[in-house]
Amino acid sequence: MAALLLFSVVSVCIFSLLALGIGPDRRLRLMLGITVPISACSPDPARVRSPAGSPGTWAKARALPQPRDEVRAVAANGRIYLGTGVELERVRSGPRSVSHMYEFDPARSRYERLPDAPTRVDHALLVADDDFLYLVGGFVDGVATGAVWRYSLDKRRWSSLPPMPTARGALGGAVIGGSLYAVGGTPPPFSGRPIQPYGKLEILELDSGRWRSGPSMPFPRHHVGAAALDGSLYVVGGRGRSVFSLAHLERFDVRTGAWESLPPLPQASGALAAAAVGGELLAIGGGDDAEGWVTGATWAFDPSRNRWRRLPDLTHPRHGHGVAAVGRRVFVFGGSPCFGAGETAEVEQLVVG
Repeated sequence: MAALLLFSVVSVCIFSLLALGIGPDRRLRLMLGITVPISACSPDPARVRSPAGSPGTWAKARALPQPRDEVRAVAANGRIYLGTGVELERVRSGPRSVSHMYEFDPARSRYERLPDAPTRVDHALLVADDDFLYLVGGFVDGVATGAVWRYSLDKRRWSSLPPMPTARGALGGAVIGGSLYAVGGTPPPFSGRPIQPYGKLEILELDSGRWRSGPSMPFPRHHVGAAALDGSLYVVGGRGRSVFSLAHLERFDVRTGAWESLPPLPQASGALAAAAVGGELLAIGGGDDAEGWVTGATWAFDPSRNRWRRLPDLTHPRHGHGVAAVGRRVFVFGGSPCFGAGETAEVEQLVVG
């Protein structure tokens, strides 16, 4: 009887510690079904950084089916595909990943649920060509992965590809000319100490399924914005080892295999998003978790003029959002409306002139 009582007391203590985020690895906590709610931040206008001179406004679009932070989005064949991310629960020190995927039809303003990604993941790279979506790397409940998954838009089915050599999350990339480019990122950033981000460029030849290394990005960073434009990969902003809002703009020319530094983003930002629209690179939102601010600032870089111009600020400043463009209409999905942990279902759209 005494032994049974002792066992009961010990069990209650163990589960209480786990529920508080103290104790064994987050994977064991998941096996036991124990998570801890994360307190969502409250948007604060005093914590928004907005440079002067925002022309015009964004229009409201149909909200996400559910609020989501670190959502990813990509356009293909006139539709937008989005999903994954984190929900406001944590497993020990890292957030809980999700696997939900959706198709958004801009013409009908309608979402359709797709088959879930094969794994729950956040901070992954989501890119596309005309036939497939590619989900690359990311964090699975705070653990970095190099897994690569391909989704057939025709067959509506996921399959696996050879893993990325470097397991990492918060990376950037694009599909250009039959190759998938993955650059930057970081191992899990939840250790409580500064971590050196990656500058590595790794390239997957989609026909052969083989990875090869390219030249490293001159300024290693994570939580970047990235997009393909005119056969080149552009990487903008991001977070460094100790500075969480950077202004770097770099371009990788896939024909010459060389990186080039371009005029920096007028307002440095991390955890922003980027898209190519009408021959320009758009850099949207972001912020700095260390300094405690977010921004709705939107900028467009014109490679032919080698300069930035100001576009309207987002109505809802945010970071960790997904961005995709169909024609000249760009959409912003979800994210966190303030620095730190948060989530929103707000979606906005802008026609870029």
